[in-house]
Amino acid sequence: MASHVPQGAGFFKSKIERNFRRPGSSQSTSHDGHATAERRPPIHRAQRPLAIRRSCANDDLRSHRIRMAAKAYGMQKRVKLYGIFRSGTNLTKYLIEKFTNYECDASTGGQKHLFTPFNWGERGYIPDPRPILYCVKNPHAAMYSLFRYAEKVKFSHFDCARDWDKFLQSPFIVKLSHSSNPPSFYFKNPIQYWNSISYHFLSMAGGRVSVIRYEDMLSDADETIRSATALLPEILIRPDRITLPESPMRRMGEVVFEQPFEDGLFETDWYRQRRYLQNFAKEQIEFIDLEAEPSIMSRLGYGSAIASRDQAADEPGTSETSR
Repeated sequence: MASHVPQGAGFFKSKIERNFRRPGSSQSTSHDGHATAERRPPIHRAQRPLAIRRSCANDDLRSHRIRMAAKAYGMQKRVKLYGIFRSGTNLTKYLIEKFTNYECDASTGGQKHLFTPFNWGERGYIPDPRPILYCVKNPHAAMYSLFRYAEKVKFSHFDCARDWDKFLQSPFIVKLSHSSNPPSFYFKNPIQYWNSISYHFLSMAGGRVSVIRYEDMLSDADETIRSATALLPEILIRPDRITLPESPMRRMGEVVFEQPFEDGLFETDWYRQRRYLQNFAKEQIEFIDLEAEPSIMSRLGYGSAIASRDQAADEPGTSETSR
């Protein structure tokens, strides 16, 4: 029987396999066989020599070509991505698609900022066959990011209070589309939105769902992505170290743009040192602590932010760029 694989497929397949490695293989974490150097502080694209800027651009192009070849020869896999607005879904999608043989479905087969679709058959609930990655952010950081997003973008995807003093205690409504009278979801406040979505995915965790905490990704993207994808079927990961981009991500849907970054530096310390707490009154933090479900907070490894707020008050303030 004649093969349907195009001529030269073996060459391209071996090339793909050389650029990706299965977790646990003996392949070194760098192309030259040496230990990967410690990640240096980011340098903005415009400050780098032209040759280096071209090299980085070529690296993204190379990843794209490898993904396209993997897809053509049946080695491309799919994972479903979820998380509330501003929870790191765009960053996760970029890293997964750059460093592994998986593509992240953002809105195909389910709105990524809401629950999984509820499909039913003769025998009851029919789960989505795709594995799921759930992105989550500390609820205190999530609330401020959500407010800044609503204030800056003024999207029609959701309705909420546009005043920071009222935001936390006002209803939060998420819409499925821009069309008139779309199906919508009502939450008593944005913290209950965080609660409901987190509970939904934690109820499936350990099986179909892997949780990616935004804070962990900022601290060690390589370990976080490798750990979260370790159980994905037929996962292949590039041997070089998974690193964060130097600039913040643009908003995107199903497709990683040719230029997926915004101008400016990706200021990770603003989150890692919890400087966003400088924007909270003590009463606002206490309200979040009261509203956030303790069992969810515990399972995700989050706690009260009162002590952290007092420490953040002594740190230099910076403004949040797009995350």
